[in-house]
Amino acid sequence: MPSADPPQSGEDVAPHSPAPPHTPTAAAPATATVEESAVAANRATNVAYDQGYYNAVLAIGQGAITQSRSAAQVVQTAAAAIGTLYAGALGVSFSVSSRQLPFRGILPALFLGLAIAASSVYIAYLGTDTPVAMEPLHTSPPIRMQRRLDNFLRIVSAVVSRRTYWLRVSVVALGMGVLFLPLPFISVGDVTPAISTQALNAAYPWPDPHALPHASATVDQTLFSAEVQEVASERQRALAQPIEKQPWGWVGVAALGALFVFVIPVLRARPTG
Repeated sequence: MPSADPPQSGEDVAPHSPAPPHTPTAAAPATATVEESAVAANRATNVAYDQGYYNAVLAIGQGAITQSRSAAQVVQTAAAAIGTLYAGALGVSFSVSSRQLPFRGILPALFLGLAIAASSVYIAYLGTDTPVAMEPLHTSPPIRMQRRLDNFLRIVSAVVSRRTYWLRVSVVALGMGVLFLPLPFISVGDVTPAISTQALNAAYPWPDPHALPHASATVDQTLFSAEVQEVASERQRALAQPIEKQPWGWVGVAALGALFVFVIPVLRARPTG
């Protein structure tokens, strides 16, 4: 292909000017700024969400420890209040009627006291605790945070779960004590005593008319009649008052109740399935 003729001498040649440099438009920086703002906002949202999540889990763990101690204190308070009311009811019922408290009347107090003792063991007894197995930390921040949270929950679980057997024992003992509350006020297996005349005369002798003050016949007769009526009432009350049979049956009931109190928490603590 023939080349172009070179310019002849004396001809004017226009100088070659380079193309103007490309200047970026203003839209590109604006787009980058919007994207960076969206990423920063998303990151801040995730951080706030994670912080709220971990704070909620930490609060739940701390509340679990407080709640476990409060549960034992509820058992203590309830058992003490019921025991106080029960003692007052016994005093009113048996002191006024001059009746003897039957052996079965100690069963509610026995189990209420056991409830207080078991809940106190759960709260205050200091024993040798098993070390908690902790997960090692990680170089990745998300994994490290999750493992720290898992370790915290393991510590909380160890604190709450230690001696939970005694807390269950206290709850069952409280229920048994409430169940046995009516026993001293009802006749269960009581019999009417067969008191001989000799024993009755020894316990409730008739008044001696020679021991009267002999103030006057009317006064002596009135006083003697009142004494005779009083002794007759006491004799009738003694003959009609039922007495409890041998308490060995109630000893067996107490033993079965104690076995129930100490065994049921073990059965309930076993995992199902």
